[in-house]
Amino acid sequence: MLRKLMLVFALLVSATAAWAQDGPLRMHLSDGPAATVQSPQVLRYWVQFRQPYWREQQFGNRDEMEAFVAGQQRNGWEVQVYSDPGGGFMVRHRLMNWGGSRIFNTLPEAQQWAANLENQGYEPRIVNRTW
Repeated sequence: MLRKLMLVFALLVSATAAWAQDGPLRMHLSDGPAATVQSPQVLRYWVQFRQPYWREQQFGNRDEMEAFVAGQQRNGWEVQVYSDPGGGFMVRHRLMNWGGSRIFNTLPEAQQWAANLENQGYEPRIVNRTW
């Protein structure tokens, strides 16, 4: 009996530690079904961005241009390719949909990252989410 009480106490201590961290703790009892302790939801700040205005980039090499276009399209960017009179390529690209960037625990960190994105020419927004 004392052994079972000590086991229950150890599991309660583990569950309390799990609540202090993010993520659920899955405990398996040797003589009973598995129990799951869910951590409480935490408010976080998701910084998203888009680039609704066309940007242009010039390429002199077809392979570099194709790699760039493939990467942009893979990430949801709209891309247009034009031949350059000098034999190169002009690529126009924009991102109309909001894309995810980073998730922060505090609003000041999220605001700092959003300002960084804005300085790079993107249109950022901060979305409050519970995780």
